[in-house]
Amino acid sequence: MPLPLPITALNETSKASSRSSEILNTLESETCKFVGSLQKLAIQGQRLCLGCIPSAEGMLTAVGALYLARVPEECARLIVPTTGQARLDEVYLSAPCDATLATYVFEGFIRATFGAKGMPQYVRDPKTMVTYIAAQVQNPSMPEILHRYVRCGFTFGKKIGTHGADPLIAEAEALATSTSSEAEHLRQFVRFSRLADGSFFAQFRPKADVVPLAAGYFKRRMGEERFCLLDPVHGSAALYGDHHLGIMKLDPLEAELLASQTALLAQDEPYVRALWKGFYDAVTLPHRTKMQRGYDLRQQFMPQRLWAYLPELDPRTDTAWTWIPPIYRGNAPLASKMLNAPVGKRESLPASPEETEES
Repeated sequence: MPLPLPITALNETSKASSRSSEILNTLESETCKFVGSLQKLAIQGQRLCLGCIPSAEGMLTAVGALYLARVPEECARLIVPTTGQARLDEVYLSAPCDATLATYVFEGFIRATFGAKGMPQYVRDPKTMVTYIAAQVQNPSMPEILHRYVRCGFTFGKKIGTHGADPLIAEAEALATSTSSEAEHLRQFVRFSRLADGSFFAQFRPKADVVPLAAGYFKRRMGEERFCLLDPVHGSAALYGDHHLGIMKLDPLEAELLASQTALLAQDEPYVRALWKGFYDAVTLPHRTKMQRGYDLRQQFMPQRLWAYLPELDPRTDTAWTWIPPIYRGNAPLASKMLNAPVGKRESLPASPEETEES
């Protein structure tokens, strides 16, 4: 059965029943039952609070269900159960996640706002706005802000970018700008480390779920190298290998287990970190101690919460100078031999030119 056209207006009244029936026929039975429950409560005049899965699909499903049930905008509110709760005058329902319904809403929103001008800096279009807003999963107000912004998109259409003074749109733009800033921090301050198996690993703890948004950047930068980029806070991981980039969602235990892989560093990785720190210290600007103005500038452009994973700011990196891996000791033939040796046999190779001569 071909899918019906995307939703084109959340407040349409003509042919509403047939349009809703057409969409419902393509949805999962759980979603249809949920829409029926919303309809009954709306007829009774109840105010609703919908608990959504913290993802764009989950929240757009709730928006679409409210449309199908003909629930007035002012009578419904969206929350994420872990960060919000229903008010005393609200009836709480847990919303399902239906990718088909979410697609209807999202495609209809894109169609309604296509060609919008006046969007905030670093946000290309309303489609990107929705993605950036949904990344703020730790903000308790995010689901309702996304709900209202999508409603505004169907109301204002491509003029939505010119309504920045509207409080609802201003809140949405502030969240999206914050996500854009976190994505830029991710691109700037991630430091990959080489593991014993030759792959690269990095972890980062942003304030928004931006690893899925920025993973493509690292795919382009890392070339053919296999890598894993982990966000333990939001349980997101970007994995790249064999020319394929994948995004995984992990539970907290899996995320922390993966974060502990720093114990599997390549033998020469501490020395490489020390080289990087030596270069950073050599080119750093003066007057960056806590008692001088440069320290405030550093904190402004490089927030202190990000320093934990920066080897150039880690005093422990200095101790790596005590042992120089053979590959960095100036012996070209030995270095070539090490590079061509299997990972498991590198430990048996001589560690210095003197050992090479003795052998």
